[in-house]
Amino acid sequence: MSEFMAFLTLDNISKAFGRIRALDQANLRVERGEIHALLGENGAGKTTLMNILFGLLVPDQGTMTLDGQPYRPASPLDARCLGAGMVHQHFMLVPTLTVGENILLGEQPFSTFHPSHSMAPVREQMQQFGFDLHSTGRSKTSLSGRCRESRFSRPCGRGPAC
Repeated sequence: MSEFMAFLTLDNISKAFGRIRALDQANLRVERGEIHALLGENGAGKTTLMNILFGLLVPDQGTMTLDGQPYRPASPLDARCLGAGMVHQHFMLVPTLTVGENILLGEQPFSTFHPSHSMAPVREQMQQFGFDLHSTGRSKTSLSGRCRESRFSRPCGRGPAC
C-alpha cells in the first residue's frame, strides 16, 4: 500500500430515498490509526454515510476502498468480516442480556449462542480500553454511561466475524 493511500476512502458516495437526496457525492478519507467525528445538522447525511460504510445501506453511486482494496459490504456481517465495526447513534443493546452477551451478540447464529461461552476475551478487551465493566451485569441495570461503554466495547471487542 502506498504511503499516500488512505486506509479508508469513500469517494462521491450518493444515496437517495425516493425523491429525497440524503447524500450527494460525499467524500471521506481516513488514515490508519485516525479517529474522526462526523458533525453536521440533522438531515445532513451523517447516519446515511455510516450506514453505507457498515453495510446497512447500499450507495446509489460512488466507490469505497479499505486498505487499498475495493470495499462494498452487502450487509453488516459482510462489513464485520472485512474488519469494520460501528457504534450506533442510538442504543442497540438487548436489556435482558448481560453486557458480555450484548458484546458477543451476532457472533454466532442465535440458535447456537450459549451464554456459557467464555467471557474472558470480552473482559480482556474491556480492560484494554480501560472500561470497568462487569461482563455478567445486565444491560438494563447498568448506568447509562456503562451502557455507552458497552456500545463502544461491542465493535472493538471482537475481531472480524468470519
